[in-house]
Amino acid sequence: MYGEHTFFLDGHGLNIVEPTETSEAGMTSEAGMQSAKVVNLANWSDANPNRLEAHEPEPTDVVVIVGSRH
Repeated sequence: MYGEHTFFLDGHGLNIVEPTETSEAGMTSEAGMQSAKVVNLANWSDANPNRLEAHEPEPTDVVVIVGSRH
């Protein structure tokens, strides 16, 4: 249903991480590093999380740096 993404659940609901342009995130590029934005796809239905309600993807303000360390 959500495509080929890594997804995770948190207190806000169902989220995915989408790659973003380095300049869009306002960060400088480092070798092997890429920035990504957390996008919310569904929220919990009530205060006692037991069901998700899907909605249009909503980008959040959360930006993460992804890359590998050796």
